[in-house]
Amino acid sequence: MQTPTRRATFAILAAAAVLAASQASAQTAVPAAAKAVHDRLLTLDSHVDVLLPGTNPRYFATDGTSFTSLDKLKAGGVDAVVYAVAVSTGPRTAAGYAAAETEAKAKLAWIQALPKDSGGAIQLARTPADIRRIVASGKIAVLTGFLNAYSLGEDLSAFDPYFAGGVRVAGLTHAGNNAFADSSRPQAGTGAEHGGLSPLGKAAIARFNDLGVLVDVSQLTPDGLRQTLAITRAPVVASHSAARPLVDVTRNLSDAELDAIKANGGVVQVPAFNSYLAAKAAGQDEQPKATLKAYVDHIDYIAKRIGVDHVGVGTDFNHGSGIVGFADASQAPAVTAELLARGYSQADLAKIWGENFLRVLGAAQAAAKAS
Repeated sequence: MQTPTRRATFAILAAAAVLAASQASAQTAVPAAAKAVHDRLLTLDSHVDVLLPGTNPRYFATDGTSFTSLDKLKAGGVDAVVYAVAVSTGPRTAAGYAAAETEAKAKLAWIQALPKDSGGAIQLARTPADIRRIVASGKIAVLTGFLNAYSLGEDLSAFDPYFAGGVRVAGLTHAGNNAFADSSRPQAGTGAEHGGLSPLGKAAIARFNDLGVLVDVSQLTPDGLRQTLAITRAPVVASHSAARPLVDVTRNLSDAELDAIKANGGVVQVPAFNSYLAAKAAGQDEQPKATLKAYVDHIDYIAKRIGVDHVGVGTDFNHGSGIVGFADASQAPAVTAELLARGYSQADLAKIWGENFLRVLGAAQAAAKAS
């Protein structure tokens, strides 16, 4: 269903990103030995947003393209990306639900068109084996995620077309409560509505398990996370969450939540999102700028708290993410260099950059109910 105009636009944007990507890489000097290690890893980013035409310009990189454009991914040696079919939360009306569904379906179609739009440089994956095969062939693997059940309205069966379309990771909430669950960032004045998950949300977790979909607990409240872990029969992922003991915002995870995810066998993927990584000082109006060091501080904290088997990278690029030293996908090798400088081994880095996520994805699929 691609048009020549759309293919041409994709090619133009990709070409425009070449110079910006090379400049960004040059700004973060990575030792040759660290770059060599990075190039040997299977590197996976577990949460990136889709930029449709008409998206607010503030979500684009300074070069006017995606933070994960093809050239940025190649420059940063990023092998695999989970693009999320994500929507904002709106009113619980027929019109609100219809608009969200329209947006979600457009984002799913955008993901499905990536192989053709990229000239074959990107291939779609549904399993860990797919990802490994695609990466081994020298191409970039894209897995499809889903965030915010608001786009399902109040009908769990509405998820079925997304699963059929390739969704293999799913989270119930974004900013704002919906009919399925409470959000860690509820609408102003609302607070917790369901005490975590609603009956519909609890049914959704069971349904995701049955389908072999990896449950994403990012954006849930502590009660929602606790209830999810009590229901799920497979490990979970927090696809883009940082450590609350370092920065006390509701989007980050407490020690108790980190410990519970470890007990579940799950993994916490850290975003390069400024306000989750850099705390405002008392009386400070402006948000301080987070750095690569602050980013790796969160990875390091989680690894030391619950083990290197339970932490990874989920940037949240294309939705306000990007920090000094890790501004877009082209600067991914700087993360590897910083972790190596802190004493992490190549084996540790392999887990952090992809193997932990692939493990929980595989476990979720192994737990699927035979149909």
